[in-house]
Amino acid sequence: MLDSKILLDESFKILKKKEKKRNIKEFLKTLQNSFISSDDIYRSLEKYNINNVVKAFLKITKDRGNPILNIKSLSIIIADSYEIKKRVCKDFNVSFNTFNNIHSFSYWNL
Repeated sequence: MLDSKILLDESFKILKKKEKKRNIKEFLKTLQNSFISSDDIYRSLEKYNINNVVKAFLKITKDRGNPILNIKSLSIIIADSYEIKKRVCKDFNVSFNTFNNIHSFSYWNL
């Protein structure tokens, strides 16, 4: 949708139309209204639990940024962040299981 060169407002309309979850539709509507009006995006998104980096990207996009480039960059950052969290959780689980196995082995062999 980013490469289609349609207006940001139209993009929000399309996303809202296709979305089934009420809370996501509400979020998209809030975001759309914030981009259309002169409202501060931080205040508009206050009721949502959104990472500050995402809010900052949205503010830059609204105030003076290139929406296509900013949203592509944001999607890369979010994907990378997700992968890092996934790896950390996996490594933590492996470490915890190893510790647990060593501890239970020594406990039963006393």
